[in-house]
Amino acid sequence: MKKYKTLPNLIIIGAQKAGTTSLFNWLAQHPEIYGDESLKDFNFFLDDFYYKELGIEWFSKQFKPKNNEKIIMHGFVNYMYFYDIAIERLYEYKKKYRKDLKLIAILRNPIDRAYSAFWDAKKVTRENASTFEEAFKKEKFILAKGSYKEKASLTYIDHGFYFIQLKNFKKIFREDIKILIFEELISNPEREIKNLFKWLSIDETFLPSLKKINESGLPKNLFIQKFIQQLSAPKFLKGIIPMRIKYLKWKLSRELNIKKINYPPINEETRKYLLNVYIEDIKNLEKLLGKDLSIWLK
Repeated sequence: MKKYKTLPNLIIIGAQKAGTTSLFNWLAQHPEIYGDESLKDFNFFLDDFYYKELGIEWFSKQFKPKNNEKIIMHGFVNYMYFYDIAIERLYEYKKKYRKDLKLIAILRNPIDRAYSAFWDAKKVTRENASTFEEAFKKEKFILAKGSYKEKASLTYIDHGFYFIQLKNFKKIFREDIKILIFEELISNPEREIKNLFKWLSIDETFLPSLKKINESGLPKNLFIQKFIQQLSAPKFLKGIIPMRIKYLKWKLSRELNIKKINYPPINEETRKYLLNVYIEDIKNLEKLLGKDLSIWLK
């Protein structure tokens, strides 16, 4: 089996709207970690065109470490959500190419995560519903007949069943998957990041700048935002256009055309309803992780 020295051995698999962009940035600051921001949300293992047609050699060429870093990092927030395909392909990848592969998942209170994801979809003009409650009523239809893109970004409630998504990741990757809790990461980022450095067997004394990235907001100009979202390269160019160019679309839609806002709090009746929806999954997750998650039950 041919070896590709630049293939990633650390992958952030999710969850969506749980601080993955900030974490990627914090980790990438470490001198022993290579993390190109344009490869943070790149759908290699789920996209058949990239995974099957362009393949692993093309993938390896996208990573260009400069200082012989010990850790090469990649991420995609929906690897965790589309777990059936992701587990199979990531495990095959680990066996064939990177036996030292490690995975990171970040879990956020599923109700807060769902509500945040709704506002994020509004931010990038994917969501047309005027309220969160109106939006999640459409989920059954999207899950049954929606496109991949709709399932990836508009199924706010379904994304929060973490036990279902992670049980087989945990079974297969065992000690090679680290599961963080968003609320702990936010309340004590220095402690959590040092624990990660220790787990990765790199210098624990390094402290990155712990700035939050990809925070909430709404478009400054709705027409420009919709235009940005419609930009798409034809298939034959997907493997030719540099990742840095593709990343500009992310920057434009999530930072440059965005005004900061504090969105309104979730309706308390909606919160109570969703707590009943998630309670069994949370209890099962507590057993899987051996961790008290009562902070999510308040």
